[in-house]
Amino acid sequence: MTTWTTTKRTSTAKSPEGPLLIAGVMGTTFGLWEQVNVLSGVAVLLIAGWEFSLGVYLVVNGFRPSGLARLDTRAVVAGA
Repeated sequence: MTTWTTTKRTSTAKSPEGPLLIAGVMGTTFGLWEQVNVLSGVAVLLIAGWEFSLGVYLVVNGFRPSGLARLDTRAVVAGA
């Protein structure tokens, strides 16, 4: 029998791109707008801006050691 172990992590960080991405996909799916349009372009620019700024922030400031120490790194056995 195979036992899988994973690391359990909990995060409270919320990113703003999730709702924008879901709204864009749902609008395209239900025919509210075409796949390529101004609204989708604005949403993509906002998402890209967020991702870029997060990357720059982490490169410049780094990770907080206290935040990394708080991560829950207990091993979890699957199927237990």
